[in-house]
Amino acid sequence: MDKNDLMNLLKSRNWYQSIGIDENTYIEGRRQSRERLALMDWPKDFKGKSVLDIGCNLGYFCLEAKERNAGRVIGIDYRQSYLKAAESISQYKNLEIEYLNIDLYQNDFLQLPKFDYVFVFSVLHRARNVKNAIKRVGGKTKHCLIFEGLISSKQPNDLYLETGNKKRHHNFVSIPNICLLEQLLKNEGAFKKVNMVNKSLPTKNDINPRFIVKAYK
Repeated sequence: MDKNDLMNLLKSRNWYQSIGIDENTYIEGRRQSRERLALMDWPKDFKGKSVLDIGCNLGYFCLEAKERNAGRVIGIDYRQSYLKAAESISQYKNLEIEYLNIDLYQNDFLQLPKFDYVFVFSVLHRARNVKNAIKRVGGKTKHCLIFEGLISSKQPNDLYLETGNKKRHHNFVSIPNICLLEQLLKNEGAFKKVNMVNKSLPTKNDINPRFIVKAYK
């Protein structure tokens, strides 16, 4: 796929991620990818470490990890249209990234190996069972989980899970407060240390804030 074909593909819809094609071309999506990344305190060099991006979308964070010398990089998503676009972008950039049609909540996910770094960005609030989702993610993490997502601002000093209907995009929302998230990461994900990194950028429809958290084995 040449640049014109890739541009036509990326301009064909309003994608979730913003993404750069080259130094001079940046396609704006519904979320500001570069600005989010700047808040995440990533390693400058992944030094050959493996990376799994759960809910990879267009693969922006897979590409960034690979450009920072990550080893094996896999992005998974349940939407074929996103995976097709992500593959086209990585091929255009000549970066070796694997994109797989796998859902976090299906059995195929359990067949994946463990990864040094696991990314979970704006995914957890879709979970019908937050405890099981974190257990699955923890089981695939060897070193560090980097989480970005909605955090409930209610009852900040107690364990709290906010659930309800969301009219846009998803019918079910599970939003833990930071106390519950930390407990679940340690108890279900088997992480030893959990650090709050930063507030992330909101979307225009967010009622709850988004935070960035790192959890270590």
